[in-house]
Amino acid sequence: MKNLQKVWLLGFIIVLMMSGCANATKEASTSPTGKSDPKNRKVAIKIEDILKGKEGEYAGDGYDKNKVEQELDKIPKNASDEEVFNRIVALVGEDFRPEKKAYDELDPKYNRAGKKPGDDVKKPERKPTNIAILLDSSGSMSSQVSGGQKMTVAKEAVQEFADKAPKEAMVSLIAYGHKGSNRQADKKKSCKAIETLYPLSTINKSEFNTALSSLKPTGWTPLAGAIRQAKDAFASKGIDQSDNVVFVVSDGLETCGGNPAKEAKKLAEANIKATVNIIGFDVNNKEQQQLKEVAEAGGGAFFKAQSKEDLQDYFNKQYDDMWQKWIDYKNNAIENNLDQNSDKTRSLLDIHDSTIDKMANESDRFPDAITYINKNNNLNKLDYYNSKRGIALDSFFSNRYVELSDKKSKNYIDSSDQLDKDVKDGLDSVEENRKDQ
Repeated sequence: MKNLQKVWLLGFIIVLMMSGCANATKEASTSPTGKSDPKNRKVAIKIEDILKGKEGEYAGDGYDKNKVEQELDKIPKNASDEEVFNRIVALVGEDFRPEKKAYDELDPKYNRAGKKPGDDVKKPERKPTNIAILLDSSGSMSSQVSGGQKMTVAKEAVQEFADKAPKEAMVSLIAYGHKGSNRQADKKKSCKAIETLYPLSTINKSEFNTALSSLKPTGWTPLAGAIRQAKDAFASKGIDQSDNVVFVVSDGLETCGGNPAKEAKKLAEANIKATVNIIGFDVNNKEQQQLKEVAEAGGGAFFKAQSKEDLQDYFNKQYDDMWQKWIDYKNNAIENNLDQNSDKTRSLLDIHDSTIDKMANESDRFPDAITYINKNNNLNKLDYYNSKRGIALDSFFSNRYVELSDKKSKNYIDSSDQLDKDVKDGLDSVEENRKDQ
């Protein structure tokens, strides 16, 4: 009987041990939240692992110390340091992915705003100024004005203007009325005489001046046809995104039955977006009125010249305007650079402050959680994990902040230096042209 009792007692103890082992195994294989085994998860102390993590259940503004402690109480007594730390992360860990993304997307480069005189500063393309000079070569241009023959004076002024055009500018010379004669018998021939003597291209002074010098005052005045040819010349180059300007030097009315105002309006409204400026050379009131209408229809301006000096003054004013454009461009670009610098600095500080706030939350809440759970445990790796996590976060985000701040500052200086150089080159060119006059 005693032997039977011993056997029964031994069997009972074995059953109890088996049952205890089974329960322990069950507890160990279940996470505090009833999910998969946390042992298989990395401890989030390296930056690449931290940046994969989502916001904890009680992170940020949702922090509730009592609820966190209630969740910590649910952790099994035999849970490892790794499991416990991962549970703390799941409860109060912050989500640093938005700050990383914000740093990644912040562009430290500076975009030049505004239009540089003579070109568009949008990179990589440049936007040149294209100038078509339409020179009236009708018979009336043989008349005399103060300073000499109209044609001679006009050619001198055009030559001087073209010589001083910006290096990037494309210039063309279109003559009209330069064939036949001003007799009725030659009207048809003369009205068809519209010729591009210098095709739209950068200036070759020798070739341009050769083409210009060949002109003599001859026939009628097909101004409308000349404006139409300028439009076709611009369009054929595919330069609809350029600054296209037409300068007409004329001493009188359209005499070939065309409608120059209509053609100027078509030119201004076309995709090439050109403006038509008229220089009325020694014109009477009627001629002045018609040429004004042409200029207005072409979105440009009319200028009346009575002498060689007037004509030179007009073209000189174009360079005064160009000088002022450089000054305006510089002022606008400086303001734009300052605005961009302010925006980028503010963005960097916003990201930095957000990161610091989240790191401060963790530096307060993680130690509280560790202290609480170690009241009844001795998990000595938790402080080590917390320290490693804090160091990883501080190192990564401090480096990103400094890196982008340095790039931003360098790019600001580079952009400002390049702006100064561009403007200095532009103004030097204008001043050199003044000295050549």
